[in-house]
Amino acid sequence: MYAYITGEIVAIESDRVVVDHQGIGYEINASVQALSRWTLGDEVRVYTRYIVREDSVALFGFYDEAEREMFDLLTKVSAVGPKSALAILSALTVDAIVAAVQTSDVAALTRAPGVGKKTASRILLELTDALKGRSVAASGMEPLPLSGNSQALEALINLGYQQREAEEALKGVDTTQSTERVLREALARLGR
Repeated sequence: MYAYITGEIVAIESDRVVVDHQGIGYEINASVQALSRWTLGDEVRVYTRYIVREDSVALFGFYDEAEREMFDLLTKVSAVGPKSALAILSALTVDAIVAAVQTSDVAALTRAPGVGKKTASRILLELTDALKGRSVAASGMEPLPLSGNSQALEALINLGYQQREAEEALKGVDTTQSTERVLREALARLGR
């Protein structure tokens, strides 16, 4: 119903933002990732999804189209509703979710509040085909550097590993391989 809303940010709370568009204040639920990029008084374009349920009507907002697309994919997974999808997008960037699905990293997805191993496994199962071949850094949220080693390091950090442990896991990995292969080897070392 609404593709986006353009206006001034007049309030920011822990889980929502209010955007004034021509005198109407739209209360929009948003991820922590998106909220961290906005400040009071900014003129913004908030990409949206209008969700009508039996017991509620809500407007969900996203920093960019990539975040909204990931929200759409997550809400298509059985047992993942709009609030759970937003919690996942709050805990992980779009790139981190793509990397987690492509490397079958259940632990990364369980870092989101309310997402257990069963739900994380279902997300992996149902999104693997949809995200196959999609490059990490598909969103504007956190672009990754070009070199394979740096890209793998950044992906590991986005997955929640500390920089030092990520660097340690990458030591000795052949960085002439594809970034995906470097990342898989590093994740295997971290899993030991």
